[in-house]
Amino acid sequence: ANLCCIQHHYAHFCAVLGEYGHFEKDTQQFGIIWDGTGLGSDGHIWGGEAFVGNLYEARRVASVEEFSLLGGERAIMDIRRIALALLLEFAPEYVNLIARDFSAQELEALRLMHTKSLNAPRTSSIGRLFDGVAYLLGVCKNATYDGQCGASLESLCHTRTKEHYPIVWRDSMRIGLREIVRALCGDIAQKLPMRHIVAKFFNTLSHIALHIAQTHMPIDSKEVFFSGGVFANKILCEKITALFAQNGLMARFPTQYPSNDACISFGQILAT
Repeated sequence: ANLCCIQHHYAHFCAVLGEYGHFEKDTQQFGIIWDGTGLGSDGHIWGGEAFVGNLYEARRVASVEEFSLLGGERAIMDIRRIALALLLEFAPEYVNLIARDFSAQELEALRLMHTKSLNAPRTSSIGRLFDGVAYLLGVCKNATYDGQCGASLESLCHTRTKEHYPIVWRDSMRIGLREIVRALCGDIAQKLPMRHIVAKFFNTLSHIALHIAQTHMPIDSKEVFFSGGVFANKILCEKITALFAQNGLMARFPTQYPSNDACISFGQILAT
């Protein structure tokens, strides 16, 4: 038998296309895949991607600005490191928000790790962004299971504000995180109500998805297909669905198969 390698996020894309019956070869579909961890074709850790294609081929057309996982996989279990990486990368003026959570030796070592890119793989993961934001807000200090930070933030997202953080394209491929992280930290420093900050963060993610879709989806296409563990978050899916409908687009989420990695094998089969 021939070995066929299917990239993780492309398998997610194929799974949701298969659920909605898009088996055609000559039509280009658009998908947004957000999760925690998946090895990208460039050797970086992906998790905030957009694809144009079908079950036969696809190309990655958009992502979010990368940041470092300080200590690699250890950062996933010690989410202080993710929060610190976001600050060192995008808002160094706010490092004091969490500096007390590290010993002086730890902080020095992690700063060096970041500066020298030592055991600090780059990631575009929205799932890891959730981890860092949850820690910065004090919502979740110790993540003991995957998706815990997203669930904790979701439980606080109940205000009706329409506000969101600034969304800036860093280049034609990537949405910037610098402006988002700085503005969010500014709200924390000003002691704005936590529920308000969480709602703004969720609104921002919804608008990021909309910006990416409006910029990169095929002409005349109205459907956007979503997959990845981030979309186990009900409130985020509801916000995206409403925002997309207001802009004449249809958001399609998995309903017959899980949005998390349980759908990967289904997508891999379809892609082969």
